[in-house]
Amino acid sequence: MNKPNQMLSGRTLCFFCAAYTFGIAFYAFFSSWFFALAAAFLAFTVAAAIKKVPQFLIILIIFTAFFGGVAHFYIVSSVDKAFTEKYTRRYVTISGRVTNTSTDGENQNIIILTNSLSILGKKENKKLYVSLCTDTEKKFKTGDKVSFSDILSPQDKSSAHSFDYGLFLHTKNISASFWVPSANITASAGELTFSDKIKLFSLDLSNKIRTATGGEEGEVASAVVLGDRSGFTDELNNIFAKSGICHIVAVSGMNLSVLIGFFFALASKSKLHYKIRNIFGILIVFFYMALTGFSASVNRAGIMTVCVLIAAILDRKEDLATGFFLSSAIILSVNPYSIFDAGFLLSYSALAGILIFFKPLREKRENLPRIIPKALWDIAATSFCASLFTYPILAYFFNSVSLISVFTNIIVVPLVNTVFVSLLIVALFTFIYSPLAAILALFPKYLLKFILFAARAMASIPYGSIYVKSPSLLTFVCFMLLLILFYRVLTGKKAGKSGAVILAAAIIIGTAVPILSSFTYSVTFFDIGQGDCALIKAPFGRSCLIDTGANEKVTLAALKSAGVNNLDVIFISHPDADHSGALEKILSTFPTNTVVFPNYNIMGEDLTGLSKKAVKSGSDVHFANSFYSYNIPGGLADILWPSQNILPYDDNSGSLVLNLDIKGNKFLFTGDIDSAAENAIIKSREPLDCDVLKVAHHGSSYSSNESFLKEASAEYFVISAGKNNKYGHPHEETLLRLENAGKNILRTDQSGDIVFIIDLFGNMRVKNEAK
Repeated sequence: MNKPNQMLSGRTLCFFCAAYTFGIAFYAFFSSWFFALAAAFLAFTVAAAIKKVPQFLIILIIFTAFFGGVAHFYIVSSVDKAFTEKYTRRYVTISGRVTNTSTDGENQNIIILTNSLSILGKKENKKLYVSLCTDTEKKFKTGDKVSFSDILSPQDKSSAHSFDYGLFLHTKNISASFWVPSANITASAGELTFSDKIKLFSLDLSNKIRTATGGEEGEVASAVVLGDRSGFTDELNNIFAKSGICHIVAVSGMNLSVLIGFFFALASKSKLHYKIRNIFGILIVFFYMALTGFSASVNRAGIMTVCVLIAAILDRKEDLATGFFLSSAIILSVNPYSIFDAGFLLSYSALAGILIFFKPLREKRENLPRIIPKALWDIAATSFCASLFTYPILAYFFNSVSLISVFTNIIVVPLVNTVFVSLLIVALFTFIYSPLAAILALFPKYLLKFILFAARAMASIPYGSIYVKSPSLLTFVCFMLLLILFYRVLTGKKAGKSGAVILAAAIIIGTAVPILSSFTYSVTFFDIGQGDCALIKAPFGRSCLIDTGANEKVTLAALKSAGVNNLDVIFISHPDADHSGALEKILSTFPTNTVVFPNYNIMGEDLTGLSKKAVKSGSDVHFANSFYSYNIPGGLADILWPSQNILPYDDNSGSLVLNLDIKGNKFLFTGDIDSAAENAIIKSREPLDCDVLKVAHHGSSYSSNESFLKEASAEYFVISAGKNNKYGHPHEETLLRLENAGKNILRTDQSGDIVFIIDLFGNMRVKNEAK
């Protein structure tokens, strides 16, 4: 058995790359702690030098690599910050060469490698990638030289739950994005580089595979071979995600292992020396990486495969740990923002789970009945090990995990390798004789039909895939503690006192705290940009929604991050898009019992359309006025407006006004009513007193008059509005009236989500309260 010092010195490269990777990760997630950690490491290094600690040089190299990773990310982010400060909100002229194009409906998406940027005629030679979205009136192709001018807009998130497009661009090594009409873009033909030719060949090959296979199966075939999911519908993406088999349509280590295995099976019949075969294998790996666009998962698998082949050429034993960290260090050295890429994290976390847990889990098969075939056990064990580490990543990025992925993989994975090899043969014949390729494609096509059938069947299982709350750092720590304990038990080591402490801490922190919090009630005013959307949650997963906001992606992200899986009732205050625009998507995503609309006596076209969508989804539909009240999770919702006797003169004035009583705490939701409606409600003598008032019409000056505010006598005023919205909400006049009321003003555009938490005894506290 190797001594620790011998093991450390023998794996210097592995530890160096691991330290560099962790340095990148540390700066990405904990940059505020950098100086404290640097001081601690420096003190430790000095102490180790003074005491002449064995392997001091190796320890120094590791620390140097760690701070090298930190310094690299710091420098890259500083350069990006300087670029942003210099060019954002400035009118710039950009010249460069098109490196990639794609079409999405009525838009073209173009990636440009710039050679110069100009501000006010001052030209600066600069190499960077920018993204350009334009119409399809003028077609652009790879290699074209283009030039355009536009104002570089900031890539800030519009709300807490909106997609961080700026960070996404950084993970793709893109520095800026623009939308410019094609008529304003000058273009001329340019020469194709070798890289351009590879991309065009990949696109051509993808289209040939898609055409030869045909139909929906052709889209999946293209994804299996080249990772091209450009033709995937939302429905296809959903069934692969819910059934837990997205990895089969994302090029990864499985593809490369099959490809290299297929190559060596053919090459074994030749008389080439094994080292020559390995060199050819390396070339094939690089070519395949280029064909698939150097995605994070294929880069990881490709670099690790190359390490194994090089080790064989040098007659050395391969070291998977070194390959693992060497590949991550190379990828992050090229673009440290990859640490934020979901594909990068999922690829490495899945492999980490397999490397750590597969071997001991496989050994446990000896204790099981022999009726379980070894191949199926290996597939199940591999899927389970990968899931152990990917579940937290999926929960963090997508708020969704598949509970049936192991079972789906047992059905699907044995077929995927056959499909992949068959499609490689089909791809070859598409260039030789396409009619024969179409005939050969029938075999993988029917296998893909079965895979799609299985995926749809598994995805349709109720709660086979669930939405979960975004995990906190504390949750991650508890999860890792449990994994450590699980590993010790799996490898036959006694848990001992340390294991008992770990188990107790993980159970208390990771389980007791969520259980206690699940017995509370909450009212969350989501920061979803310009619009209204509030979620009421009660124990045992019950919840209801008041309005949906306009942006369905943002609202779905907010609901998923809150761990919503179904809704008891949705109240739609009125049919304006910023209150109801995401309703259809929500109904198709979350089972919903009841949808309540305002009763206008005479319904407009918008309200009629919304009600038909609700009926089509299978929800009960109600049209309510001040005669109605509803039992909601955790309390009662009284409808105060619209009145049975007064016909509203527009959608805003007819908004549902609800007074929610949750454990004695009252919340008044006012939609977009104006002062006239407010005065009518006061005259109707409806009870308006409340603890929390959702300020009407996002703080418009036409609402929230002094009399209404006085009647409401709220402790908190909540304004739901988007950052820098075009309406100027909230208006200064309204803010002044609220300030004169002498209460707490909370704004989603300043505080993000505003959450009121109510315990079982009715005590209420506020999170994200503006200071």
